[in-house]
Amino acid sequence: TARITSTEPVKVTMPDGGVRSNAFELDQKNRKIVFLNGVEADFIPRAGQSRKQAGPAAPAATTTIGSLSESREPISITSTRLEVSDTDRTAHFNGKVRATQSGRTLTSPELTITLASNARLPGLGNGAAKPASKAPEQRAGVEKLVALKGVVLSDANGEVRAGRAEFAVTRNEARLYDAVQIKAAGGGGVTADAATIDTATNRIVLTGNVVAEQSDTLLRGTQLVYEREGARLSLTAPARASAPAGRIFARLNPAAARPARQRSRARPSTSRLAFTTNPNAPIEITATSLAVTDTNSTARFAGGVRARQDSFLLTAPTLIARYNGRIGLDGTPNSGAPRVSLRTIRAAGPV
Repeated sequence: TARITSTEPVKVTMPDGGVRSNAFELDQKNRKIVFLNGVEADFIPRAGQSRKQAGPAAPAATTTIGSLSESREPISITSTRLEVSDTDRTAHFNGKVRATQSGRTLTSPELTITLASNARLPGLGNGAAKPASKAPEQRAGVEKLVALKGVVLSDANGEVRAGRAEFAVTRNEARLYDAVQIKAAGGGGVTADAATIDTATNRIVLTGNVVAEQSDTLLRGTQLVYEREGARLSLTAPARASAPAGRIFARLNPAAARPARQRSRARPSTSRLAFTTNPNAPIEITATSLAVTDTNSTARFAGGVRARQDSFLLTAPTLIARYNGRIGLDGTPNSGAPRVSLRTIRAAGPV
């Protein structure tokens, strides 16, 4: 017969994973099998590209939004329904999908896994008989994962939400779309229209309406690039098809200061933070670009910089700020770290 159904529990194993459920339907004509009720599955990711650096293998990234793509550990998935198609090499999970890997969790209404062309799917008769076992490095495994209709990724470092998430395992790349929200466990977060993560180099690119907040510090632009291994962040507003190049905005707060003495006239300074008689007022800065290096707590604003504190305005080609705390987006819990606050700023060029 071309169709077989069963309401008995079933367990299927294969070199690239396995599936368990309480019922199934086998459609041999269309080369599909549907697992129903209490689906539990395990899939092995396909080996991705190696990191460029030489020497021993680098440790896995801890960036939450690289989840379910950089690790070679099995991906365990539960759902209400699973449809496996031999025609397009996909496994489509539907209904209360929950995927876990190496302490990370993904939840979404739908998740589709694409297997390599030489992967062996359960119960569909993949041609001539093959050897019973393969070495781990020869397993075809998972090439791509796509989660839809509201995705939540979480681990000990924080949580990420998006409307859609794609993980290209063999390219070490993850892409998030539609109202991306990143929340770090230690506080603060970033929102953007889209994000691209290279899990081999730990490079994150957020685009669209990018807003980063941490305590009372605010950064806003249209492209934010974070390189985790160098603890470097850049914020710009490059030209797009629908809009010309713009400017970035930052609101920073000075470190706690003693009440300043009243002065009859405020004088500009290129080295001290307090511009006015209210040294605790926030400083708002607009510029063409911002480059941050967390390792030395330095932020460099460039391109027609305008810095305003209370009623005082400073303009300069470049402004260099030194700060307390950490601005990085790696998601590392930082509850014990001080909040971001300015210590000093220095203007370079005509003021």
